[in-house]
Amino acid sequence: FDEALIARLEKIAAATRINIAGEGGEYESLALHAPFFSRPITFTTSEIRSSPGRYELVLGGIC
Repeated sequence: FDEALIARLEKIAAATRINIAGEGGEYESLALHAPFFSRPITFTTSEIRSSPGRYELVLGGIC
């Protein structure tokens, strides 16, 4: 981990009341492939669940 980045994120979190771990919905995306990944992340199943004001993409079966 980059200790300087973690310290910076902790400072931002304290000032803005966000959770740097993503709890509470701050993170709404997921990288499935990047140059520094050894291979792409793929899934064998997906399901969209919805209720009033809420949508979820449920992924399963990581390959």
